[in-house]
Amino acid sequence: MNHFPIRIAKRAFLIAMPLTIAGCSLVNEATSTKESMMPGIVTAIVSAIIAGIGGFAASEWRKRDERIKEWERVRSRYLTPFRITTPELRKWLEEVVRHLRDPNRCARLLAWFQRIKDDAEKRQNVGSFFWECNGELYFAAGTMYATARHFALSNRVRNESPYLEYRDAERKSVSDETLLDRLNGIRDEFSGEDGLWGTLQESIGFALTKADGTICSYREFCQLLVDEREWVWLLRLIDFFRDIGNKADKLERIAKRLDDLNALIVRMAARRIRW
Repeated sequence: MNHFPIRIAKRAFLIAMPLTIAGCSLVNEATSTKESMMPGIVTAIVSAIIAGIGGFAASEWRKRDERIKEWERVRSRYLTPFRITTPELRKWLEEVVRHLRDPNRCARLLAWFQRIKDDAEKRQNVGSFFWECNGELYFAAGTMYATARHFALSNRVRNESPYLEYRDAERKSVSDETLLDRLNGIRDEFSGEDGLWGTLQESIGFALTKADGTICSYREFCQLLVDEREWVWLLRLIDFFRDIGNKADKLERIAKRLDDLNALIVRMAARRIRW
């Protein structure tokens, strides 16, 4: 139910009451002096009250429209991308775990990640590498891209600090701090001695962020992998997946954190901001 008009009515009533009381006082005073002036005074008072209420209502509606526009901007820039990419990354990592737990597929998976490492270092047969990124190496390269894209979107939220606050269906407060807590949980799971440290996650995310703030496409990511100057900023990401053989449990913990983030994003993106 939209309670906004009710709130405007209540505030308008609070404004109108003092004006009405003041008007009545003036009317009484006019009655005791010059009764002939009463109609004009009453008309002026009523006009002032109506104008005051109308101006207040118009101002409140303008504020409401501005907040709706700002909410739509925030939702489009910060929430909607995660709503798309978080389930995708979760599926990529889930499939990696399936490969790792299947002896028949594990060796092939590790070989794919190793080939990306070798080709990125040697930068030989670049044309063939791009061909393979759309073929046999697509799964490995796609997993890396989905991970790096998540880091880029996380950077966007941390660096731009959007203000978010509303109450969910259970009247519990949800804010940008709640979103940051979920992102930090994923960040922590990726970190560790055999993981991707937080600062490197940020660096990988920046490598995928273009000058205009948009995020590189999969094609552009593959080009970065063999770019002489840029590939080094993705080196730790490449090594993380090259050495993925003993990280099935770690990936499952990350997937659980992604589920938590996705549940929050769905709740936040589906509701309007609190007025």
